[in-house]
Amino acid sequence: MEIRRKNNRGSALLLVIIAVCFIAILGSLILSLTMTNIQMKHIDYQAKENFYETEAVLEELHAGLEELSSDCLYQAYNYILLHYSDITQDTNSSVKSEFDSHYISQLVTALCGQAYAPASVTAYYYKPEVLKGFLNSSRNPDDTILYGNTETSTNTLKIKLDISDPDKVNSVTLQKVKISFENSKGYETRITTDICLTAPNLNFSSASIYPEFTKYALIADRQLLVDGGTGISIDGNLYAGAEGVKVSAANVTMPNPNDPAGYNLKINGDTLITRGNLIVDHFAKLFIGDRAAGKRMNVWAENIATTGNEGSAQRAYLNIYGNCKVADDLMLGAENSDVTIGGSYYGYNYNKTNQKVDDSEIHSLVNSNYSSAILINGRSSSLDMSGLASLTVAGRAFVSRRNQAGATVADDIMTGESISVKSDQLAYLVPDEYLWWGHNPVMGSELGKLPEGQKAVLVPAGALADLLTNRQYVEYHYLMGGTVPMVYYYLEFKDQAAANKYFREYYHNSENKEKLDVNSGSYLYGNGIKLSGALLLAANGLVTGEDGKLALAGGVLSDPDSPDPSLLSDAIRTAREYKSRQLCLVAASSGGNTGDFRLDKTTSPLFKAIISQEGSQSVIEKETSEDSTALSNGFVKDNGSYYKKIPIDMGGDGFAEYSVYIIRNERGITTDDIIRAAASELSNGIIITTGDLTVKANYKGMIISGGRILLSNSGVQITSAPEMVQSILSYALEKEKTEASAGGWHGMATRQFTHYFTDYAGNGYGSGKNIDEIKIAEYITYENWKKNER
Repeated sequence: MEIRRKNNRGSALLLVIIAVCFIAILGSLILSLTMTNIQMKHIDYQAKENFYETEAVLEELHAGLEELSSDCLYQAYNYILLHYSDITQDTNSSVKSEFDSHYISQLVTALCGQAYAPASVTAYYYKPEVLKGFLNSSRNPDDTILYGNTETSTNTLKIKLDISDPDKVNSVTLQKVKISFENSKGYETRITTDICLTAPNLNFSSASIYPEFTKYALIADRQLLVDGGTGISIDGNLYAGAEGVKVSAANVTMPNPNDPAGYNLKINGDTLITRGNLIVDHFAKLFIGDRAAGKRMNVWAENIATTGNEGSAQRAYLNIYGNCKVADDLMLGAENSDVTIGGSYYGYNYNKTNQKVDDSEIHSLVNSNYSSAILINGRSSSLDMSGLASLTVAGRAFVSRRNQAGATVADDIMTGESISVKSDQLAYLVPDEYLWWGHNPVMGSELGKLPEGQKAVLVPAGALADLLTNRQYVEYHYLMGGTVPMVYYYLEFKDQAAANKYFREYYHNSENKEKLDVNSGSYLYGNGIKLSGALLLAANGLVTGEDGKLALAGGVLSDPDSPDPSLLSDAIRTAREYKSRQLCLVAASSGGNTGDFRLDKTTSPLFKAIISQEGSQSVIEKETSEDSTALSNGFVKDNGSYYKKIPIDMGGDGFAEYSVYIIRNERGITTDDIIRAAASELSNGIIITTGDLTVKANYKGMIISGGRILLSNSGVQITSAPEMVQSILSYALEKEKTEASAGGWHGMATRQFTHYFTDYAGNGYGSGKNIDEIKIAEYITYENWKKNER
């Protein structure tokens, strides 16, 4: 048997060839994958580079929209500044809504090429060519495309504008803005996004970053009372509540603003506001404004009056150099009144609503409560308004039936005068010959003698028929000496024009004029009545001529029942501004632009607006509710009141330059009480009291009282220091947020006080930013952003 062995020569070579092929294939595969990876990375790089280039286009578009928005912002802001007075008089609008409306309107016009008119246009489309204009001019327009069509819904401009709610955020949105960018290597990126342009939240409540109250020397939410003492001065702004500003008599014989012995009170500042009346009582002497320095004070009041002084030989003296805006009357009620007003005077109320008066509403709208006039009721009085740049008296005098015996009456008796002397009331009595008794007034004992069926008053046909109502007269029942009844019969005019015409014709009768001139002699003293030549009156006015005789003043409205709309418009704006200033010191606010012109006299709105409240309780009251002598938050109890003193050491040298006093008092206190409770002398700075305060020493800074501020010591000087007060607040705000380890007050209840102020407790009305704080880029945002969507 033959055994043969197989021949395997060459197998190794085969294995080598296979291995080499495998390695070659693997290498080729790796090389291919590497090349593919390199190509993919290159493509990805190119795509990212193209995307970033496309985003750069979007950033150029964003920058262009920023510039456009800024232009629209300043155009809308300038509109508000130019039309501020007109806007604030409109009860159906607000400054914010007007700003938003004009800002949105400017954007729509710029983006769409057509004016914004929502009542007539249902849809708006932005123009791509406007957006293309924002791009870099060096770009090839063929490479950069904003695609879309103004005639289709793809370029819709969505407008959100709600002016009924001041808290609404208004905006315009450019929907589906499409950007396509293809570079030179053929790479293309598409971005689709909505771009929202929101109306900036501007603060129109104050011209400063500091609240308006920091600019005041005294804020008394009940009354400022100067009772006794001479040479008392207030250098700064002043606010007094419903009981007004009252200066009572002390021993001043000769008025002189340059001599402390020549006045009871002198006020120099920018603004004086009172919710009530500005009163000089008895023979007090009051100076307002600085005529020598040419510095006028803006005076807002319900009435300006002199009162009392019966039987006194001394004179009640009031001298105002300023711009007076008075809701009701200037009344010289004190005997021996001497009143001088220079600057301007505006008694702005025509009637209750300052609108045209329909005949059917004459007695409900036109009455003494809502009709500005100038009245001289005190004997031996003098009124000098010859130095006024303008004099406007929009209302008229009435014969008051406030003291009518028996039943309460609704209406006072209309006269035909805006400037009236008390003795002129005789002109409006029903002529004697028209009464059955043959004389006017009629004694109460005579009334029963009137025959049954006989008319008490019978005006002959044709006499005054076109001037009187159908009733023709009204009765005024009066108790002479408080015991003897008598009745005055007064003419009742059908409208204001009729009353004006009657008095004009009555005074042009020489016999009547002589009688009125003689009767007015006991009421007018010295120069009598001197008026500015630049005057506008709703009714007639008397003026003393160069010859010393009385005459009718000119400048009377031809149609007082329907004045020019611009006059009524200005009266409404002024009434709204007065209400706003009473509520929060500024010219325009939501409270001032809503509701009636008049405020409830029983409330104290300003103190509660300035001082932070939790519910109806002041934060100060809340923090002093514990019944103990010393509280952990720094208050100490002394004689029923709580005191907290915060030293202000701005220099950091251990010496407190100023102090802030927070006081809860249910009774009246004095600055002496504060010194005793603080165990040191009174420091300048800030004083806040919830109740009444008597200031017995000089003070520089700001005093806020929820009640009455009394000044009675001769020579006391109160000086405002807005920069100091604002520096104190800025210093404290910074300290309160700094940790104690770094020298701050954070967590130190004994030192913290800014939270007592509404504006710093997070509840202030001015939450918007000033225009120089606005960063317009923050108000331009992207929504629904998508990449490479076809």
